Amino acid sequence: MLKLTSENFEKEVIRSASPVMVEFYSNRCSKCAMMEEVIESLEKRLAGRVKVGRVEVEKSTFLEKEYQIEITPTFMVFNRG
Repeated sequence: MLKLTSENFEKEVIRSASPVMVEFYSNRCSKCAMMEEVIESLEKRLAGRVKVGRVEVEKSTFLEKEYQIEITPTFMVFNRG
């Protein structure tokens, strides 16, 4: 699973040739922890068709503000930016 940050988001998500599912999460969020297995399962099922990545909002406050993340987990799918 891609670990997405403000530094690599443009390259890995916005300029990606394939769709990317992104989870915005927090380490303090119990629902985020519960979703981890689900995300890993999706990543395996969608391998080669959709990339899967996670953004830790405490470490990427720019992305949190840019995409108006108000609650975690938040899921977004990007297709060609």
